[in-house]
Amino acid sequence: MKRVAFIELRGLLCGKLTAVSSGASVVLKDGAVIDYSAEAGSAGVSVGIRERHARQACHWATLVRYDEAAARPVIDAFLELVTRVSPIVEPVSETQAFADLTGLPDEAAALAAFVSALVPDLADRVRIGVASSKLLAKAAVVGLQSGYAPGRLCRVTRLPGAEVIEVLRGAEAEYLAPLPPDRLWRLDGATVSALESLGVTAIGQLAKLPQSQLNRRFGSGGRLLIDLARGIDPVPVRPLYPRRELEERMAFDEGTADAGVMAVALGRMAARLEGRLSRDLEGCRRLLLEVRAGPTAYHAARGFARPEASAGALRTALQNLIARLPVNEPVTSLKVVAGDVQPAVGIQPDLFFEPVTDSHERVEARERLGHTLEALKKKYSDRVITLGKDDEVPRRERMLALWDPYRSSSSSVLHLAAYRR
Repeated sequence: MKRVAFIELRGLLCGKLTAVSSGASVVLKDGAVIDYSAEAGSAGVSVGIRERHARQACHWATLVRYDEAAARPVIDAFLELVTRVSPIVEPVSETQAFADLTGLPDEAAALAAFVSALVPDLADRVRIGVASSKLLAKAAVVGLQSGYAPGRLCRVTRLPGAEVIEVLRGAEAEYLAPLPPDRLWRLDGATVSALESLGVTAIGQLAKLPQSQLNRRFGSGGRLLIDLARGIDPVPVRPLYPRRELEERMAFDEGTADAGVMAVALGRMAARLEGRLSRDLEGCRRLLLEVRAGPTAYHAARGFARPEASAGALRTALQNLIARLPVNEPVTSLKVVAGDVQPAVGIQPDLFFEPVTDSHERVEARERLGHTLEALKKKYSDRVITLGKDDEVPRRERMLALWDPYRSSSSSVLHLAAYRR
């Protein structure tokens, strides 16, 4: 049976990104709290609240801005400890990760050893949820934070600086039943609101709804909703750590202080990274720039909300990073690391899987694609092969979509479409 652990830390970054090693401290990223110390938590600070709310809850706390370059070694140290428990590790955020425990001979001993290695050197509090799916493991940790831990449905083990909650086998649906629909964290806000409009106030009510009713409202997603309500999550833990990284370097033998020369160099490096990422339909979530000037190495980093592979976006990010660095000497080398390489989101593959970075190559690729489409149209009718931009939703479907916005996700008509870049 599948076994999944969701691990959440507190205090991992507090004291590591600032000289303050004790007292109340809060780490902010993009204006929201991502980590806080025990004292700040006691005052009412929680993950996700905005900066002004954190100030109101704990006005004496030290506020620390998240620094990717400084935080990365600390986060990697945490994830390295997780790999001692399981080789399949999926980082979720700076302080959270999933681990696949399936087949682990002594689960309890492995988690206890992990906690003892983690506390107090890296974090001051750890919560671990263990269940048969990612959905349930994370929901168990959220429930533990709010005091929901029914003894006949789950088992809580308290270790020094840590709590481990395990949802018992066979009790998954009963454990979720009294919880509100928003505890099904895989659902977006629109779906949760739609469920509430149907009168669903508890997950147990959702599990009892007829699938035909859910199919009419949510299309093919109705079956998934029932599975999630019963604690069944088909999404496995993805092996995203150790992270894949791509590196590009460029050296200047004589050194240069010319901003134009460095801008051109960064543009070429971004284009090469785009080619390597696009070849495998991947993108990077992190970009690190190292600038060497004499004996000194300057570092700057930034993250992306989604896997990024566009040369333009990478070039702009690199130019912004180098502008922040206080480099006062001629630059001797540049190094760019594209980190957290993952499958790209929403990339439409074409008929050719080699990277197309040159404008001449792009024209040739379009011509080949055009010849292929013409050959397909001769073999099949125009009603089968259509260009994506020429596809039009029938008026009846458009009118029905106004009444039921979820209808479009369950369309039974499938077009074989070719998209021109």
